[in-house]
Amino acid sequence: AEVWRQAEGKLAAASEEYAGKLAEESRVYAVARKDAADRLGASEARIAEVAQELEAKVVKVTQESEAKVAEMRKQAAAELAEVSQEAAAKLAEESKESQALLAEVRGQSEKRLAEMRKAEEEGARALLAKKEEGVRL
Repeated sequence: AEVWRQAEGKLAAASEEYAGKLAEESRVYAVARKDAADRLGASEARIAEVAQELEAKVVKVTQESEAKVAEMRKQAAAELAEVSQEAAAKLAEESKESQALLAEVRGQSEKRLAEMRKAEEEGARALLAKKEEGVRL
């Protein structure tokens, strides 16, 4: 019976030791599991944070690009307006010059025509005067 009691004592001690080791391993496993879950949560949070940062950068770059395109369009429109005004002014100047030249040519033509009419009239008068003189003689 003593042997049996000692065996039961050893078995109880061994069971207690095994239960203690099992409890320790279970606690270590729980801590490791919690640590892994925390790391996973932190990784997921970091991934979400990086995704938000990237999205913000994309939005910013898109807005900057749109602003640059709008500015370039504005500059192009201003340059086009300036070139159009310059062309219109040049055309108006050329038109003025053409009209002035045309008026000058017209004036010279009218003056020449008037001179020719005057010469014709003087010639006709001279011829008439000669005829009258011839009739008188």
